Amino acid sequence: MEKIKKFFDIKTIQINKKYYEKLKKIDYKEVEDALYGWMIPYQDYILEDLSLKYDIESGEPDEELTEELNELMIKNPEEYERIMKEIDESSEMIKSVSTIDFFPYPDMELITVVGAYILLILQEPLSEKKIDSSILKNSNLPNEVQKIISPYISDSFFEMQLFSLINKFGKDELLAFIVFSFDFNHYLKYHEKKSSYTYKSCDSLPDSLLKLFLNILEIKDNDQVLNLYSDLGTFLITSFLYNPTITAYGSEDYFLSDKLSILKASLFSNNIKFENTSKENGVVFYDTDEENMTTLEYFENRGTQKVDKIFLNLSQIFGHYKNNIEEITISYRNKVKNNFKIENDILKDASLEWLLHILLINQLKDNGKAISLVKTNILYEPKNKNIRKYFVENGYIESIIYLPKNMLIDYPFSLALIVFSKENKKIKFIDAYKFCKMEKFKIEFIDNYFKNPKITEIKEQNINIIIDTNVEKIMDLINNKKNIKESFSKKIEDIVKKDYNLVVTENFEILVDIFKKFKNEIKFKDTIKNIVRGSQKTISKFKSEEETPYIYLSLSDINDGLIEFENIENYLKEIPKNQEKFFIKNNSILLSKYGSSPKLAIAQIPDDKKVIPSGNFIIIEVDEEKLNPWYLISYFSSGFGSKKLKETYTEAKNDTISIRKLENIEIPVPPIKEQEKIAKEYRESLKKIEEMKKKLKDEIQNSKKIFIKYSGGLVWMKLKES
Repeated sequence: MEKIKKFFDIKTIQINKKYYEKLKKIDYKEVEDALYGWMIPYQDYILEDLSLKYDIESGEPDEELTEELNELMIKNPEEYERIMKEIDESSEMIKSVSTIDFFPYPDMELITVVGAYILLILQEPLSEKKIDSSILKNSNLPNEVQKIISPYISDSFFEMQLFSLINKFGKDELLAFIVFSFDFNHYLKYHEKKSSYTYKSCDSLPDSLLKLFLNILEIKDNDQVLNLYSDLGTFLITSFLYNPTITAYGSEDYFLSDKLSILKASLFSNNIKFENTSKENGVVFYDTDEENMTTLEYFENRGTQKVDKIFLNLSQIFGHYKNNIEEITISYRNKVKNNFKIENDILKDASLEWLLHILLINQLKDNGKAISLVKTNILYEPKNKNIRKYFVENGYIESIIYLPKNMLIDYPFSLALIVFSKENKKIKFIDAYKFCKMEKFKIEFIDNYFKNPKITEIKEQNINIIIDTNVEKIMDLINNKKNIKESFSKKIEDIVKKDYNLVVTENFEILVDIFKKFKNEIKFKDTIKNIVRGSQKTISKFKSEEETPYIYLSLSDINDGLIEFENIENYLKEIPKNQEKFFIKNNSILLSKYGSSPKLAIAQIPDDKKVIPSGNFIIIEVDEEKLNPWYLISYFSSGFGSKKLKETYTEAKNDTISIRKLENIEIPVPPIKEQEKIAKEYRESLKKIEEMKKKLKDEIQNSKKIFIKYSGGLVWMKLKES
């Protein structure tokens, strides 16, 4: 085979700041389109082999499927046995897939970047049509990069598909695609002149936030920088570009992000290390795999290797640990207690974010500085009071910068930036609201992107962007010693008086005062008697054109906290078999399964009606000796309660509720008499709303009769005649 030539030697040619800025201007659209087009057959090839294994979800079939399987078991036992075997095999495959080194699912983003890497290595067509591991041996790529590429390059079908693209693109185009593809910041800029863009995988931090972080941290020559939950490695890459003398350590527990970050970072420096990627070194971050290390164990392995600067992106910590957040938190709490000899009273109710902050402090040099991006709720929730006290009284918090909502894509929550250092006597609070500008972007959501692309939704998204010139203004506020409205310092004793609530704005101070009234918080699950999903039965054949005693309730039947019985359209002739168990009881809470715009109501069913809710509802019965359901609805309808409720929905396209998250949110529970007082006033308010709606409806009808009234009916008569 002809000797393979190279575009560049990864060990001798690195991307510097000047070259990076040049690459930002490179149009890589043709590379992206070609690689995605090339990947379609390869993806189909893999999917065909894996379809049986992945199309059937693990776990118990739903009720409707169970009925069908039971019928099949009687009518065709052989076919039943075959299907059950397929389900069992699929479940075993899903359980075992996390134990192998190479995840076989055809991830589009990773495959295209790997393809670009190989095209980057090759300069001339090969005399033999073969792309194999010999390419890697001649490439001088780091071992961790070779490990990512090798499962693909050993695939003959991969070779066949990629071969046609050799020599079609230049070095700059391929490098620009590898460095910036799937990076949200560049994606916005790249498509800013277009009416819309396709949202694929843009999870990185905005450039404006990165600039603020780097200004606050003041990274110096030869600093050691640690980034936990490093996503695509953007923060560490940017840090290196600002100061190439640093040694950077990154960690990420999502299998796709950590591989993409390694591929990108290898183009910049060997001093950017992602330590979570090697099982041999015992620092892999998958919380669901017992063979791998937890974040805490990673810090333990680092031992006394303290660093100068740390950045923790904990804003989406619930997404990292998905549905086992409670178990993870308990595990961390116990290990932190044992490792750092911290009293149990400090740790017993602490959220995972604050536990990770303890790791941060213990990994930070005495003169070091760290920042953590978090949801604002951890700054004032009563459950975190004792651990906030620990941080405040030990002088670990330097400042807190309060940021508005919608700083990240598809992430509507308010954020705060906590700045950590040691031996602080005061805490500086910064309100950065007015330094952000809301910009609107259009996002196309596309189904079946590769086979038959179809735009299913165009969603307008508001994103708060810190204006570049305002980063300096925020820094001026941080460094300003005078107390003004947007920037003020508080002594430790002042914070003690505020019950260790770390608030920034006046509104939040008011909120805290309200919240202090209800100090007694309990987990929602401790008040729940029963929680079920509505009926998933297809009811079309049971529909009645006339009103009957049986109602099939849809989301559209609920508005403003009320079931609008006068507008019900779905009546049933009879109750389908085995559906009586779904009848709604009075005082049950109805909650929409999807959270883009959550709906809530309390069931008040007329005596002559039976109501079955659709599968789009979650139905909750609470222990009314502990919790008045009308009080609960009033809480969830408030700004604060609504925010809490929205956090229980996953951040996927359909915003589906997580029952586990819902059960584990904490509810402020005042004495029952206080609840009844609030509940009464809330019900009276709903009654007024209902009366006003009826009045409005009547007025609308009256407005339609005004012209007829003053025309003396002549117009109507002429219309009838014509």
